[in-house]
Amino acid sequence: MFCGLALNFYALLYISEVLTESLSLSLLFVAAGSWLWLQREPRRLPSLLIGSAAVAAAVMIRPANLFLLGSWVIGCGIVFAPLLESRRGVVTASGRMMMVAFVFSAVFFPQLINNVRHWQQYTPLIASNLQDKQQHWGIDWLKYGTSVPPVTTAQIFYDNPFAKNTSVKELSPLRWYFDHPGRGVLTIALHLFNMTDQDLVFTYARDLHPWYRVPHTLLNHAVVGLGLLGFFLWWRSIVQRPERADLEAATALTILALSACAIYATTLVEMRFGLTLLSILFPCAVFAALRLVAMEKRSIKFAGVAFTVAYAVGGLLLSTWVRSQSIHLRLPHGAFDLKLAMVASGQGLPYPPDLLPNGAIFAHPPTLLTLDVPANARQLAFAYGFLPKAYSEGGATTGACFRVSAETANGPQLLHERCLRPTAVPADRGKMEVSMPLPDPRPGRVIFETMIGNGPEWDWVFWDDVSFPEELSN
Repeated sequence: MFCGLALNFYALLYISEVLTESLSLSLLFVAAGSWLWLQREPRRLPSLLIGSAAVAAAVMIRPANLFLLGSWVIGCGIVFAPLLESRRGVVTASGRMMMVAFVFSAVFFPQLINNVRHWQQYTPLIASNLQDKQQHWGIDWLKYGTSVPPVTTAQIFYDNPFAKNTSVKELSPLRWYFDHPGRGVLTIALHLFNMTDQDLVFTYARDLHPWYRVPHTLLNHAVVGLGLLGFFLWWRSIVQRPERADLEAATALTILALSACAIYATTLVEMRFGLTLLSILFPCAVFAALRLVAMEKRSIKFAGVAFTVAYAVGGLLLSTWVRSQSIHLRLPHGAFDLKLAMVASGQGLPYPPDLLPNGAIFAHPPTLLTLDVPANARQLAFAYGFLPKAYSEGGATTGACFRVSAETANGPQLLHERCLRPTAVPADRGKMEVSMPLPDPRPGRVIFETMIGNGPEWDWVFWDDVSFPEELSN
């Protein structure tokens, strides 16, 4: 088990990232260790209190860790179930579960007070309705990634082809899965696959097409396939020779995995959402490898190796197909052409899908877009701005900067630059329209850049109405 966890290089990558994943995994392992301790000594309090506090803290650090809470409660119920055979045991088990509820309440209470005081929301979780937004986005896209320079666009969206020509109800996005059951099943299946498919490797990708992508993807899915095989072999050994401790552990781990899948299956999936599953599959992969080596029958060994190889190759092919759904990844080396983006999706990259002006391109900073200049173009027209919800209805952007430059033989030439702060400056709200002559001699390309102002929060900006008027008139 320890070797499997130590070999999980995906989890180790997050140690250096300023995100909640590394801390969440640490608390998950504390809770898992506490549960094993509790399983051995059900009447001892320290393991129960430490594990409950770790789970509650994990939920406060990252609300999506809510699956840990349900798994912990069920896991405690599994451990305390034998106590229910006597009246005294019922009292003891009830008292232990009340202690779990008390620890949860003590950890949740400060955030509950803050939400009531500042947002009038009676919840210890996020005050805004992020769940519906995530579910809406999860229908529009199969996956999401983040990149940093030298990649020229910050947000990597993988379009969902099964959502095309369908509509999503804003207040009840999950209804889409019932209205389109076939498409819904395929979308959920791909979300679950994408949780384990670490195609960009790093949370903040600096290269969208690294030389090692194919061998890495094969290794990625070989481990996943071997982990699934190990999980199956573990359950098979328990069924053949049932022992209470192993059965309880396997049941608890299965509930943990299913709970994580249930939380993320309908959301806009990111690679980091699959860390819990990978933390389970890596040790299972080590277990499977040891079992295959120890087996005497060559036919079973061959079947295990064949399954792993088939899963790895199938994972590579499916990962490649999912990547082909992203316009960012279809272009070489992350180059992003503005006209190609508008043609590819009909209405640009609509994010949030119901808020962009028709035909606009979402460009959360830092983003760099390029557009080839037609041979007969002499004028350039474009518009840009913030989406209204970036500075109203709870949005509080601190501003962003827009820059347009021309790529000439002598290097970049600045054409237009302006910073907008719509939250503080009403004049910066709405769509800013610009029309100007192009430099002479005519540049080969025009570059559109958005840059972070004082911070990236709520920087929902767009480019729109990009054209070469003289070209159109001719």
